[in-house]
Amino acid sequence: MRKVLMTGALIGLAAAAAILLSGVLGQSLQHLGVLAVVLGAVIALAAGRTWWGAPAGLGIGMLVAWVGYGLRALLLPDATAGRAVAALLVILVTTVVVALAGGRIPLWSGLLGVAAMIAGYEQSYKEAPSAFLSESPAAFTTMLVGLGLGYLAATLAHQFMSGQGETHRRADVTPEPELDGDLAILGEGRS
Repeated sequence: MRKVLMTGALIGLAAAAAILLSGVLGQSLQHLGVLAVVLGAVIALAAGRTWWGAPAGLGIGMLVAWVGYGLRALLLPDATAGRAVAALLVILVTTVVVALAGGRIPLWSGLLGVAAMIAGYEQSYKEAPSAFLSESPAAFTTMLVGLGLGYLAATLAHQFMSGQGETHRRADVTPEPELDGDLAILGEGRS
C-alpha cells in the first residue's frame, strides 16, 4: 500500500509541475499536462519484458500518428472518409512496426502513443490543418515533456520503494504486491 501511495503522490506532483511549467514549456501543457503525465506513468508502471519496449512502442505510435497527420494535411480530404483512411493507416502501420519487433515491443504501448499524439494535436489540427508544419512539432514535444515527467515520477517511485521496506518487513507480514505487476500482464504475451 505504501508503494502505491508514494507512486501516486509522485505522479501527482509531476502533473502539478507540468501544469505550473506550462508557461515555459508551452501553453498546451497546461491543458494536457495531467493526461501526458498519467500516460507516461502508465508506460513506466506497465513495463513489459524489456525496459525499453513500452517507451519504444509509445514513441513509434506517436511518430506514426504524426506522419498520419502529415498525410491528412497533404493528401487526404478533410472529411470523414479522409479521417477514416488516416486512422486505418496509422493503426495498421503501428501494428506492423510493433509486430516486426518480434514481441519485444507491446502493441498496447504503440496504440497508447497514437492516442497521446491525437490527444495532443487533434484540436489544433481541426482548427488549422494547413498549419501542420508549424503547429505539430510543438504538440509532439509538449506531449513528450509530459510523458517524460510521468515516466520519471513512476520510475523514481518504483526505484525508491524497491529499496525501502525490505529491511523493515517483518517475516510474518505478507509482502506488498509489486506495483507494476497489476499492469504488467498487458505487456506480456499480448504483442
